[in-house]
Amino acid sequence: MLTSLNISYNEIITSEIEIKQVIMKVEFLYQENKIQELKDYTNKLLDTYYRENDNYLRSEYLIRAATAANYYFWT
Repeated sequence: MLTSLNISYNEIITSEIEIKQVIMKVEFLYQENKIQELKDYTNKLLDTYYRENDNYLRSEYLIRAATAANYYFWT
């Protein structure tokens, strides 16, 4: 099924690792009360989302930005 969607197993594994890295960074910034850095990181992810042309990658960056924004808006 994944091959019919043109998604490789490596893309799924890479995506999972990258989102975990995003969560770790966001949690660190949140715990350290580095709110401006958290906001900047969220904006950086959103900028990447807007610049990306590949729809699959766009959705990945949107998920990452939403994850970071979720922490930012709770402060």
